Amino acid sequence: MSMSTTSNTRDFSLDALKAMAICMVVMIHISAPGFVSFGEQWNAALVYDSLSRISVPIFFMVTGSVLLDREHSLKSIFFKVRLVLIPLVAWSVIYLIYNEHVHGQIVKNWALEIVQGPVLHMWFVYALIGAYLFLPLTSRFFRSATRSEKLWVTLLAIVGSSILPFFKDITGQLWLGIDMAYVPIYSAYMLMGAVLYEELNKRDNVVSLGLVGLAAWVVGTLITIFGTYFKSIGDGRYSIVYFNYYAPSVLLAALGAYTFFISVFKRNTVFVSRKIGFLGQQTFGIYMCHMIPLQILGELISRTGGLSPWVWYPLIVMLTIFASLIIVAIIQRIPVIRHICP
Repeated sequence: MSMSTTSNTRDFSLDALKAMAICMVVMIHISAPGFVSFGEQWNAALVYDSLSRISVPIFFMVTGSVLLDREHSLKSIFFKVRLVLIPLVAWSVIYLIYNEHVHGQIVKNWALEIVQGPVLHMWFVYALIGAYLFLPLTSRFFRSATRSEKLWVTLLAIVGSSILPFFKDITGQLWLGIDMAYVPIYSAYMLMGAVLYEELNKRDNVVSLGLVGLAAWVVGTLITIFGTYFKSIGDGRYSIVYFNYYAPSVLLAALGAYTFFISVFKRNTVFVSRKIGFLGQQTFGIYMCHMIPLQILGELISRTGGLSPWVWYPLIVMLTIFASLIIVAIIQRIPVIRHICP
């Protein structure tokens, strides 16, 4: 989730995207119980969860925009893997200890649990490591391919890794006998992020592009909300068909949000405060540690006092982000230990 750029070349629109995405990740984790319970909190959980589904796609798109246009040696790739592997192992152990002592969840073979993974929400880090390992292939394609080739592969990736799997989920039928899923969805998001970033930086009509992006963001989110609502009501239980990260509505919203932020904030850094930029730079550490303060705060500030879920969910998100920032800041000041929050 981190950007390997200097302060002189840092694109704060990407930091703003990451800051928004990490807040959305926390929102997904706090609203998930209310969504799956299908009870009185469900409407609020549905809306907030739907709004937040673009978080993971945004992270992969930012990763693609930063890494795919660069040359990567095996040495540099293994260095990137090491940077995330150390925190992955460390935080997996921390969460295994936490779950055992707080929730009574005992795991006999910790090493096997970590290798097979994931522990809690760590699946994203496993996916990120996979993306790093294939950088020699993906980055070389991006740097050597023509514009038309990039757009063609991007289009095929959208069809094969988003549209076809989604309609199979909806209808239960395979629409096309040709295997189109040669580009996995997270690699597809990386490619889309890199292609969009390259295209947007060539354009001057930032206002119109920003409006188009905003419209796509809103439309995609509304489709996710109402699609999930009617599918769940029809099934008589909660449905996650429209919540999948490969769902076309999520993809549309992610592309829209990404376009909006790059178009509006890249050339107008005055709108991106230092606080937002700082939050964007700390997203990896926040992602790793936030589950513990989230659970503690969620239990301490319960809704028994009658606080509406429409207020309670954002409140817990803000407090969790703030608490996680404090934890990250403390860890980063401790020698050796700071490597678990790079």
